[in-house]
Amino acid sequence: MQRDGQRLMVVMPHPDDECFGCASTMARYSAEGATVSLVTMTRGGAGLWNARAPGDLRALTEVRARELRDAAAELGVDFLEVFDYPDGALERVEEVEPVARDFLATSSASFAATGPRSLLRSVPKAATVIQIIKSSAA
Repeated sequence: MQRDGQRLMVVMPHPDDECFGCASTMARYSAEGATVSLVTMTRGGAGLWNARAPGDLRALTEVRARELRDAAAELGVDFLEVFDYPDGALERVEEVEPVARDFLATSSASFAATGPRSLLRSVPKAATVIQIIKSSAA
């Protein structure tokens, strides 16, 4: 199947979630000619990394950023964006109004920049956010 001109956006909470959730779909769309965008909402700093001292999250986010860039290249991702929302607290982002406004603005910007026709998501409240973005773009 050819997907020339098609656009796919994948929105995930953390770096590496795309590999567990939909890597084969992303690679296939890319190989078939689609433009693939990947957005992660956090830098993934709340995870554990063996052999590091507790609380040394800075090094973990650096490693995860490198791994994400490498994975995106292997999967054929054309557009990669990483937001810096609090890892482990995305479900509470809406509770703080300024953060919610920023979340909507940055999500809207990514959505507008890539103009996807298909969206794969694994982010709390992402359906609500995407509906708001689509409504504001209409």
